[in-house]
Amino acid sequence: MLLVAEDVHWSDDGSLDLIDHLARTCQGEPLMILCLARPGLFERRPAWGEGLPEHARLNLEPLSSRESRLLVETILRKAREIPQSLRELILTGAEGNPFTLRNHQDAH
Repeated sequence: MLLVAEDVHWSDDGSLDLIDHLARTCQGEPLMILCLARPGLFERRPAWGEGLPEHARLNLEPLSSRESRLLVETILRKAREIPQSLRELILTGAEGNPFTLRNHQDAH
């Protein structure tokens, strides 16, 4: 079984405790828990998830300005004309997060 929890950085403490409890009590069971969170979670709960036998934390760095612009250009390549102000709004709002870049494009 795969349990995917997105935007865990917005979770309340009770929800974070529940995920931790499941991970600890289901050791040895065919269960993978995948949590996606922004760094703010670890400002609030620095050691969350640590201490579990199979715990792994992957830190992904934001895209550079060049990489962000390339992604936006690739996503918008089929559009006839996109104002530069819209391109800048997408880049500024995403802060290098490729998922956010993609979702900004989908919204417009």
